[in-house]
Amino acid sequence: MRVLVVGAGAVGGWIGGHLARSGHWVTLVGRAPFVRAVEARGFKVEMPSGQSWVTHNARAVETIDDAMQAQDSFHAPPYDAVLVCVKAYDVAEVIEALRVTEAAWNRGGARPAPIVTFQNGVGSEEQFAGAFGAARVIAGTLTSPVSVTAPGVVRLARAGGGIGLAPCEGRLPDLSPRAIELALRQPSPDPFILLVDALRQTRLRIEAYADYRAMKWSKLLLNLMGNASSAILDLTPAEVYADPRLFRLEMRMVRETLAVSRAAGIRMVNLPGAPAAWLARLTRLLPDWTLHPLLQQSIARGRGDKMPSFYYDVPRAGAVSKSRCEVEWLNGAVVRLGRQLGMATPVNAALTEVLSGLVAGQEEAASWAGQVDRLIARCVDSRQSVASRQ
Repeated sequence: MRVLVVGAGAVGGWIGGHLARSGHWVTLVGRAPFVRAVEARGFKVEMPSGQSWVTHNARAVETIDDAMQAQDSFHAPPYDAVLVCVKAYDVAEVIEALRVTEAAWNRGGARPAPIVTFQNGVGSEEQFAGAFGAARVIAGTLTSPVSVTAPGVVRLARAGGGIGLAPCEGRLPDLSPRAIELALRQPSPDPFILLVDALRQTRLRIEAYADYRAMKWSKLLLNLMGNASSAILDLTPAEVYADPRLFRLEMRMVRETLAVSRAAGIRMVNLPGAPAAWLARLTRLLPDWTLHPLLQQSIARGRGDKMPSFYYDVPRAGAVSKSRCEVEWLNGAVVRLGRQLGMATPVNAALTEVLSGLVAGQEEAASWAGQVDRLIARCVDSRQSVASRQ
């Protein structure tokens, strides 16, 4: 396959690097330091064992427009799949860039390439569907803990996890080995089957889901845990879950999310190495005092001292505000759906408001560091405010 990866950070690099290593022709769109590193040394993946590997089968460019310029007969449009791995707040820009180059995708009457969305949170699939049609959109999610350690270098923190895929329109095709073999013999195989087959060749764990909303909301639930509160208070997720007060706050946030998703008819599903359905069931059945030691151990083992994604969006020690954060696609998405359903989500609303203010530079990060009682009071005020309006 010819694959275009837009956003060659941790997620895009991990998936694109594995596809390139498996013999597929991959074009990675990233920043200038990334492009220079890949051109000079290839793309490198570091494993938890300390071993690593490098692939030179990937082309690196700085823009989508550059990707449309053929380097050779292999790294050339039309592409068979476009993997969009940018942050959720950059999706609109990618959509516009793809629209501009749409004629090149269809050169010679080629079928438009499927667009695979790997953003955290929810809403990106609907954006792409509105621009290109839902039939072209495949929802994706990655549960492997990967990070960028240097330009052109991605590290896997621990084994486990994998990739989830779900079509945004139509039924999930039969993905048994025999069905895929028969489908690939057809003159024009199903793009979803082609993608699954290519990814399975990488030896990564691949799971397919019939309901893309179930898959994306399940990942959202897991992304919420120990994220906003950790970023606001400047505490590690392990420290957040060790504090009984913050644990109760986290559980209120989780239960708000589950109540809203259930009301919307969205069920939780287990993702590769990430048992969201299991978490949902335990949260419904067990009291906080029973859940606390279980989830504290799980969070400490899974994240521990690693700061969550939102933490790096908050300007600290005089840094210039980025004014960009995915909280609106995570906690904020829970608030918006709850509002549509007439349901109160005070904890998610307070976390969204406080974190957005910090990211925008409206408040100093130092004024919230370690202020557990202040954050709890803010969430209580939000709950009382909601109650007074009802």
